[in-house]
Amino acid sequence: MYHSVGDCSYDPYRVTVSPRRLDRQLGWLRRRGLRGVGVRELLAARARGAGQDLVGLTFDDGYADFVAHALPLLRRHGCGATLFVLPGRLDGDNAWDPLGPRKPLLSAAGIRQAAAEGVEIGSHGLTHVDLIRADDALLRAEVSDSRALLSEMTGALVDGFCYPYGRVDRRAVDAVREAGYTYACATGPGDLTGPLALPASTSGSTTRPGGCISSTGCTNCAGCTTAPPRGCEPPAMPEFKALHIITGLGVGGAEQQLRLLLRHLPVDCDVVTLTNPGTVADGLTADGVRVVHLGMTGNRDLSALPRLVRLIRSGGYDLVHTHLYRACVYGRTAARLAGVRAVVATEHSLGETQLEGRALSAGVRALYLASERLGRTTVAVSGPVADRLRRWGVPEPRIEVVPNGIDVARFRFDPVTRERTRRRLGLPEGAYVVGGIGRLTAGKRFDVLIGALAHLPGDCWLLLVGGGPEENVLRRAAQRAGVTDRVLFTGERPYEPDGTPVSDLPALTSAMDVLASPSPEEAFGLALVEGLAAGLPVLYASCPAIEDLPPRSAEARRVRGGADAFAHALAQTRALAEARSSCPPSRTVSVAARHYCITRSAAQLMDVYAAAVSCSSPSPSPLGVTV
Repeated sequence: MYHSVGDCSYDPYRVTVSPRRLDRQLGWLRRRGLRGVGVRELLAARARGAGQDLVGLTFDDGYADFVAHALPLLRRHGCGATLFVLPGRLDGDNAWDPLGPRKPLLSAAGIRQAAAEGVEIGSHGLTHVDLIRADDALLRAEVSDSRALLSEMTGALVDGFCYPYGRVDRRAVDAVREAGYTYACATGPGDLTGPLALPASTSGSTTRPGGCISSTGCTNCAGCTTAPPRGCEPPAMPEFKALHIITGLGVGGAEQQLRLLLRHLPVDCDVVTLTNPGTVADGLTADGVRVVHLGMTGNRDLSALPRLVRLIRSGGYDLVHTHLYRACVYGRTAARLAGVRAVVATEHSLGETQLEGRALSAGVRALYLASERLGRTTVAVSGPVADRLRRWGVPEPRIEVVPNGIDVARFRFDPVTRERTRRRLGLPEGAYVVGGIGRLTAGKRFDVLIGALAHLPGDCWLLLVGGGPEENVLRRAAQRAGVTDRVLFTGERPYEPDGTPVSDLPALTSAMDVLASPSPEEAFGLALVEGLAAGLPVLYASCPAIEDLPPRSAEARRVRGGADAFAHALAQTRALAEARSSCPPSRTVSVAARHYCITRSAAQLMDVYAAAVSCSSPSPSPLGVTV
């Protein structure tokens, strides 16, 4: 529920949003695959069992700035809305707000202009009277007369009503029903329910994205059908602009995490990739994110640094957030040279002996620590990563733990998708499918799963999802083990449908029966959490995401050892599943997976951003001057 869209420098009732903020909020909805519509359209879609991608947007009071500021932004983002107006105050002002600035209200011509552009017109009463305190005659006039006037003004039936001040009681509901409205909204319906007491939430100068009502009950925590859990609400909407710098945008966990995160961060964000603008860059562009390829030719391409500095300066960014090692080194340095003090870096894949799949060296560590001092905060994706950063010498106050997040709903098990995907892969009916997801590198130890497969019955198959330099090595290992015909290599697969006939990652998890990871060193274990979201039992050698949770939070088991140990664990997991049912189970989302919903991660990261931006004390730049 919005009100005024304009200058919010003095906004004691916090009912005004700036055009810039509204633009960002509508973009935030679009990046999440959601579209704002009027309440009438939303309710009609829900009645058809559709509209999962719709959010009802309302603008109350009928301020004149709706036509000047809100209408062009709604048009730009392809959104609709419901405008609740006061036909008894045409060309008037908001006299009911004694402390706020006087703001002009729409004229009849302005209301007709909004209606002509597809905005649903609803009634907010005749003159903005508290209906709970109104006598019977005034109540009828405010409700009935306003509907008649608006119908005559627009030439259309008026279906919706919004209770002034958001206050409603049974008597007001009865009056609205008698007047012929089909729905009504209130910010405080109390015990009242039904279409004439729809709950609405307010969006103002310091609040999160607003809307009247969503199509699924909760659009915040993917997979939820009720109010979001504490800590999962969309974060507040600070006025700043952020630049994300990442080493590359090919298929990978950090890259996919960035794309998902940007759909949920209520901040105006651009992205710079130092190199390799791959499929994730295409996805970000499709999401409406501006992506710039810096064209860096290698780790020692120092010419990239001044280009990056110029880009940061010209963009007017308030915060720079870097991802992956090379981007952290160059991005932190460039940000400070450009005069940006709010610099955040996420450490996605720091292990005990490896960094991003490469062996750690004294030089890598020294350069990392030198550049770390140029930032405000280093974000660790798990507790073990934070511990390693401390042991390296990163000061405790500069470390924040923000776990990776997943889109729980996207990985929800679908039996129809399961059968279709298994047929497409050529899997025999009744096959027991062991899944492995990740880059095909030596550190992932997928050869252990190939060895385990050789000890399992002939109806067991191994489905390896991912690409990498070790694929031919693994194919030869399968040949030596005599299981070539039972190992499927899918190559890199998208996280969501991309218009090609190949199965995406969620479809492939539906085709699996168990997910296994023999990797001895993981920074988080994102693929395993996604497996839990698909309802899969999980076997793992290392997974901080699971180990950070209370015992028995997930159907997951740690396996210590090699091929024999995994073969034994896989056999036990299959026997347990078959004891439960002779048919594929109706899988449920793990509580652990819900713990890592992406909106929770976005909310935590917004706290980090707010602290970094608000920290105004100057700090030394690498040039020895204050910036």
